[in-house]
Amino acid sequence: MANARAYAEYTWQVKGTNANSIYNHFKEDQWVTGVAYNSGGVDSIPEFKRKISEGKIAGNVYPSKGILWNNSAGIDCTGFIQQVWEAREDCFQVYIRNGTSREICESNPMKCKCEPVPYLLSPQQRPIGWDKLKPGDMTFRPAPKHARLFA
Repeated sequence: MANARAYAEYTWQVKGTNANSIYNHFKEDQWVTGVAYNSGGVDSIPEFKRKISEGKIAGNVYPSKGILWNNSAGIDCTGFIQQVWEAREDCFQVYIRNGTSREICESNPMKCKCEPVPYLLSPQQRPIGWDKLKPGDMTFRPAPKHARLFA
């Protein structure tokens, strides 16, 4: 959970093209605490810092206006969990981001070059009470899709 705290407490200043009213609510020279939300984003803190210094757009809170894969900086809910868990992206993409199952690895080993992480979505998944959750557990809301970490 130390990684989660680092994302929440990261402080940075919006410069020039980081602010873009089409994609975010930031204003130039604004100080911000927390890495920007970016639909589809998976940036580590060093990647975010580099992209912001290069003038990339800080986040994208309006994914309906298009996802900016190469011109934005930040992280979304599943990217955040991936970074906090330090999960390999190829595993994480298959199990969480694409919402697919273990069968994708079994039927196409080239698509998933890793061992499944046992606590990710599985056929044995069943609801448990809030009192059974531990810090770092993931909760998932199917509609609209959103993943969260329990703190």
